[in-house]
Amino acid sequence: MPLARPGVEQVLNMTHPFVSDCGKVGLLGKHVGLQCVVGACCLRGNRDLERGCSLCLFGFGVAWCCLTGATLAACVHAASVRARMFIDMSAIYGTHQPSSLWGLALGTLSSLFPWSSRVPSDLILSPFDAIRELQRRRQDPGLRRKVERYLQRDIPTYFQDGPILYLARHIATPNFETLRFKHVMGSLGLRAVVGQDTKDLFVSGNDAKRALCKLSVCLRVSQREGRINEEYKNISVVDFNTTDGMPFASITTLWGERLVGFHARLFAEFMQGHVDNPDDAVWIDRHHRGNLFEHYKDFLALFVTHGVLFEDYVTEDKQEAYFVKKILRPAYQFIEEYFGVKPIIAPLVPQSKTYESNRFWVSYPRRVLEAVNESMHTGNYTRDKLT
Repeated sequence: MPLARPGVEQVLNMTHPFVSDCGKVGLLGKHVGLQCVVGACCLRGNRDLERGCSLCLFGFGVAWCCLTGATLAACVHAASVRARMFIDMSAIYGTHQPSSLWGLALGTLSSLFPWSSRVPSDLILSPFDAIRELQRRRQDPGLRRKVERYLQRDIPTYFQDGPILYLARHIATPNFETLRFKHVMGSLGLRAVVGQDTKDLFVSGNDAKRALCKLSVCLRVSQREGRINEEYKNISVVDFNTTDGMPFASITTLWGERLVGFHARLFAEFMQGHVDNPDDAVWIDRHHRGNLFEHYKDFLALFVTHGVLFEDYVTEDKQEAYFVKKILRPAYQFIEEYFGVKPIIAPLVPQSKTYESNRFWVSYPRRVLEAVNESMHTGNYTRDKLT
């Protein structure tokens, strides 16, 4: 009796692709895949880049098909889901140089392989496992009612309109991490939301907050002697001498536009309506602002039946390691004990086999540098333009 051939989700979640008895065919497929990558790398210019990436994806699809026994269509589709961000960064934003395509095809397309995060594995699920678990729990009205009672029916409206995929940030902004969220989540078939807290205080010593005021723009990514080189330009958009300790909502840029409005303007340009960016500040006020542990108990309750939280905790960072140990894990355990199930958390960035640095994911496409320069040179924003 023949074995069932895995589909797209199974291919995306395979950890160790197996080689069937047709090992020689598998090696041939892998060779074809690498030849196609070489062909893509030989192309020059943005007009040919997407065609080259398509050729590259087909080659990887052939290789994966032979190595896993899955259908070619499933493998190519899985590859395209993982590589869409690479195409956008290159063809649209002009980040990657043609000479670096080989390394980036193997590097960024290392995301062809399953997500693996530096967050302890008992806290997270793969994206597809997370969505399957969410769909299963949505069939349990009793569990949903228990969440609503626990939160005293104070659930943000965008959670009430159906299950969502959620990313929490200080301010919603179109850095490469958020752009990845847009494109990967677009393949999963659920509403995507980037929540923000505009009442949060700006602290220049916090790297994530500082990156919102001193933008790091990725000018190019190249490869030399087997190493990936990233080139950036930093540009400050606020006066750090006067803004430290202020709420984000009260900060203005160097050209007089509200900082939150500036990021919202960029967000709207890049997201084109595909991702929402509500302000959760009032909800946070009602749910233990200032007490992070109590707040996180309420926050994680939203991801029992109402959505999937996408988050990346870099535990090599001492501050984040402390947060995971003292806040996230205890709140997570509380939710599991109270509801009998774990909050659903999935990683956004595959952190085990990527060539990009952590800085890359909080950096911006070159278009943002143009927008800042235009704003500084004109400075003619009227109040009706501030969002």
